[in-house]
Amino acid sequence: IYPDATLAARDYVAWLPNIAIRHDLNPALSVNFSYGRRFGRPDWGPQASNYISNRTAFTARGFTLQSLVDKVRPELSDQFDASLRFSQYGLTVIPTLFYAKFQNKQVKVVDPLIGPNISYFQGTGSSTGYGFELEANYRFDERFSVFGSTTLASETFDSDTPTLSGGAMLATKGKQIPNTPQVMIKGGITYQ
Repeated sequence: IYPDATLAARDYVAWLPNIAIRHDLNPALSVNFSYGRRFGRPDWGPQASNYISNRTAFTARGFTLQSLVDKVRPELSDQFDASLRFSQYGLTVIPTLFYAKFQNKQVKVVDPLIGPNISYFQGTGSSTGYGFELEANYRFDERFSVFGSTTLASETFDSDTPTLSGGAMLATKGKQIPNTPQVMIKGGITYQ
């Protein structure tokens, strides 16, 4: 057992309220609003793997696995959406606007002060997301229907990202979050 690679137990507590309101304007049209707080479990697996693989570089700079794990916290997000729903004659159309604020966003950091090409994760980022989705489906009969949706979205960092070593901040403010698509399109056919 490596003393520098042991971890203290930790508990996380978060308040996660959710509310949704729907109002029928007429039999074919309704308006919907929802708010929810979501919790993302911290992912320590990559942290431990990166640390053990690069243990010499981290310990040379005075960092233990605990130092890295302390930087990964549960991601919290406050998510809002508002939509209309039209459904009549087999056609359903749902335009939706959405907005979200994220805290403790897990960010992969490459820190040259620790070593070349050595990366680790931090849960210190915050971001803002917003967008529009249009979803529709049409039921031809009891057996056959088609569906599709398109989403235009943005999720960008609210600020620059600090490094574990305290070196230069990573210039992330205003940049799109990695692995977050700006355009999504899906469609399909259902036959029962």
